[in-house]
Amino acid sequence: MRLSCKTVLVGAIASIVACNDLAAPPTPPAGYVLDNVNGRALPTFVTPIPEGPTILAATLQLDASGTASLTEYRREMDGTRLNVTSNYTYLIAGNQIQFDYDPPCPPNALCAAPPRGTISGSRLTLAMYGANSGIVYEFSYVGSGNTRLAPAN
Repeated sequence: MRLSCKTVLVGAIASIVACNDLAAPPTPPAGYVLDNVNGRALPTFVTPIPEGPTILAATLQLDASGTASLTEYRREMDGTRLNVTSNYTYLIAGNQIQFDYDPPCPPNALCAAPPRGTISGSRLTLAMYGANSGIVYEFSYVGSGNTRLAPAN
């Protein structure tokens, strides 16, 4: 029995694709950019109170060492623009990602819960300030390079 070259090639490609999860999360280091907050395009508010900041842009950098940096470029109520950076450690289990503060929240301090979320292919969804906060950031994968924002002026 003879197989044509096309049949062998199609079979080989099919077996390679079948053995790889094309929707698997990117392996750190990985950079993400914020697409929306609670489904609202940027720029947008985090909370609808007048004193709340407006998020103009944000990036999330996951390093291979297990550390992460979330930088938000914000406009405060008085018009001041600034970068706010939060540092974390993280753990990925399957498609779930859990953050912890770096350095950790001091004992007996009232700290908001760190983000936790889901990675699905090139999308990362984070429940900010604890799962019950109702604030959800949605990110898109942009590559393994440095995605940090430039300092605000």
